[in-house]
Amino acid sequence: MLVSVLNFVSSIAVLAILCGSLLAQCTGKLDQRSGGAGGILVSDLKISGTKNLRTEQLHRIASAMVGFCFDEDNDELMERLRSEFQNRGYFMVEVKSLDIKVVDPLTSPKPVVLEFDANEGARFKTGL
Repeated sequence: MLVSVLNFVSSIAVLAILCGSLLAQCTGKLDQRSGGAGGILVSDLKISGTKNLRTEQLHRIASAMVGFCFDEDNDELMERLRSEFQNRGYFMVEVKSLDIKVVDPLTSPKPVVLEFDANEGARFKTGL
């Protein structure tokens, strides 16, 4: 029990350090907010429900959003994730749900963990 508590506390500390370092980096290309203020900072992205993607592929999709700032708009976030799948050939991807877990509501932009449930569907390839 004590080990579980210590692991949880150390995980929270690492996440806090990560979020603090990401906040300083939310500028330029990383800032996708329409107004440039407020919004959310994606500190982690978790994707469930996929059937054929390897961990490495999921990591690449997640890294395209982690560290970026976005407006707090579920539809926009779901469309961006859909776009990341489609950029990799999964044109029929279905993003079923999105859960936004706020890490620190007092920080601006708010660091969040995004949890998506998605079915990637078949992968399409072009060329020979």
